[in-house]
Amino acid sequence: AVYQVIDELDGNFLLGLGLWDRANEEHIPKVKDSTKGQVVRINKDNKVIAKSPELSNIIYQLMPVDDNKIFVGCRSGELVYLNKDLSLKNRINFDSTGLYFWLRDQDVLVATMRTGSVLFFDLNTEQADIVQVVDPNIRMWPILKDGEKYITGSYRGHLAMLEGRDVTKMVDVGNEIG
Repeated sequence: AVYQVIDELDGNFLLGLGLWDRANEEHIPKVKDSTKGQVVRINKDNKVIAKSPELSNIIYQLMPVDDNKIFVGCRSGELVYLNKDLSLKNRINFDSTGLYFWLRDQDVLVATMRTGSVLFFDLNTEQADIVQVVDPNIRMWPILKDGEKYITGSYRGHLAMLEGRDVTKMVDVGNEIG
């Protein structure tokens, strides 16, 4: 299963994979938790030209940081950097418990988390700031940047606005439209 696609703008694409047979295996936590992940590079002829080692779980985040380093986030929470050739550069010493959507704001990765929070991860220093937005049992899902504000939503219908590292507005969309 392909979870992430990055156009490298040279005719090649990076793919973030979950190494499971979605058509024939149950979509249950036990299967998702044990599914390995891998990053592959394909060329314009759809040939695999490079592969990373298998990683702990499904690849949800994939982001080239610079010409020599690729950030990878697994569903399980494992975070790593790969070299340009997709070999393992290093594991990032941070237990994220799983990231979902992300965006890059200069040298900061801003990502939603499984634990009702938003992660601000400095790609240079690996400093992590976590802002708790909703109950830790509720997953945060989409995120976008609007000017200097971030807007994010939860699995349960919360819509939150963050300015810097502060939640400045919260709306329960489910109650507003239901």
